[in-house]
Amino acid sequence: MKKWLMIMAVAGMLSASAQANLLWNGDFETGTFDGWWSWQEDPGTQTASIDTEYNPAGSTASLKMWSDNSAWTNQVGQDIAIGEGVDITVSFDYSVRWTTAGSASVGIDYKDAGWAWLATDSLNLYYQAAAPNGEDEWLNVSGNFTTPAGTEHITLTIYAADATTVNFDNFDISVVPEPTAMTLMALGSTLLIRRRR
Repeated sequence: MKKWLMIMAVAGMLSASAQANLLWNGDFETGTFDGWWSWQEDPGTQTASIDTEYNPAGSTASLKMWSDNSAWTNQVGQDIAIGEGVDITVSFDYSVRWTTAGSASVGIDYKDAGWAWLATDSLNLYYQAAAPNGEDEWLNVSGNFTTPAGTEHITLTIYAADATTVNFDNFDISVVPEPTAMTLMALGSTLLIRRRR
């Protein structure tokens, strides 16, 4: 029985670590850009700020990006250490405001140990188009990706371009649990139920 309890404990730790958000301050609840970098090539036509007034339910702060510039140089991002061949899920909420022909996207750049670019994945939200949501409506987006060979880091970058105002919140990057960990958890749960009976 002790052996099975040990297996369950290890599986539980694997599952817990697999579900942890790899991003720091992904919900912007610190009310700051802690953990994030921000770059606007032209601050006169591009801004990024923390919004404490327009947020999804249960949130007190979100990222607000405004652009009146067609360049994709209004960016907010975060760098994460992670290895190759890792299955990840990226998810977040966003709400477009006052957009008639704006653009927004979220990119995932994979980089090697020397920070050289390897590949890119992206979640394209809208491109030179009207808002895809209703007024005060927050949309959830998620995608599954696998880090390519040679990956040592990933950079998550949020982009806003053209004529748009868009808010983002609840960013999460989680490692998808490996089948072995899931099997151990299921086996452990079954044994625990049998033991109780």
